[in-house]
Amino acid sequence: MEKSIRVFFSGLVQGVGFRFKALDLAKQHNLKGWVKNLEDGRVEILAQGLEKDLNLFLDSLNREFKPGIADCQVEESENSKDLSGFKIIF
Repeated sequence: MEKSIRVFFSGLVQGVGFRFKALDLAKQHNLKGWVKNLEDGRVEILAQGLEKDLNLFLDSLNREFKPGIADCQVEESENSKDLSGFKIIF
């Protein structure tokens, strides 16, 4: 069964390729959703997929950007039928 999460990363997460790596990893893990920079310096991700794939995705992002991530807040979200693929919102 699919699950949906909203994640907020803070720290040195803008200007370091974070969104592009998130896009690549989300595609590898067959996730749907999006990633975008926020005006306050954080990065927000909405991701939907199987729970094991969501966990692998988050683990990979946290490992890749560990030195720059100050905080990672994960919230459960409602599944959306409108999502198709994963994209970067500019």
